[in-house]
Amino acid sequence: MNLRCTLAGFERNYQIRILSKELYKNERRFYSTLDYLNNNNINPWFLTGFIDGEGCFRISLTKVNRTIGWKVQLFFQISLHEKDRVLLENIKDYLGVGKIHNSGKNLIQYRIQAFDELIILIKHMRKYPLITQKKADFELWNKAHELILENEHLNKKGILKIVSLKASLNLGLSNESRRASKFIWTTRNCKYQSFN
Repeated sequence: MNLRCTLAGFERNYQIRILSKELYKNERRFYSTLDYLNNNNINPWFLTGFIDGEGCFRISLTKVNRTIGWKVQLFFQISLHEKDRVLLENIKDYLGVGKIHNSGKNLIQYRIQAFDELIILIKHMRKYPLITQKKADFELWNKAHELILENEHLNKKGILKIVSLKASLNLGLSNESRRASKFIWTTRNCKYQSFN
């Protein structure tokens, strides 16, 4: 038996209009590849690979009215489209820490920021290490975590160490952080410098 094949051309030239765009014309569907997941199905290596692609390790420096003048906070976050909420909920359930919240139009974010909860993430990353450039980001971020554990963030020398770690992490320092690090360095060395 022979199979006969005819080249039909573009969809717009079809005599019968069953276009792919019109299959669900009146029905808007969003699919997630992980709609079928249960909390028990997260593989730890999958999680590490997903963090390699979508995770973000952040160091935040905020100016406050205290002795040192700066508040240091560490974050880990994953931002996705809201259709992938199931995946973020499964990651949250697997790690047992963090929160999921809206992060803009159609965006949700899984975030860990409580200091004791970050330790659980660090233990996971030690057992199932990253393999991309993000591994270097994690190591810098983890060094900042260790400095905070040792209360180094409460003195100017420690703040400068954290600023230098932040400068090498992800996108580097913001303009405000850059000015702040210059100010901290100059006051530590008893010099005055104008930043205008």
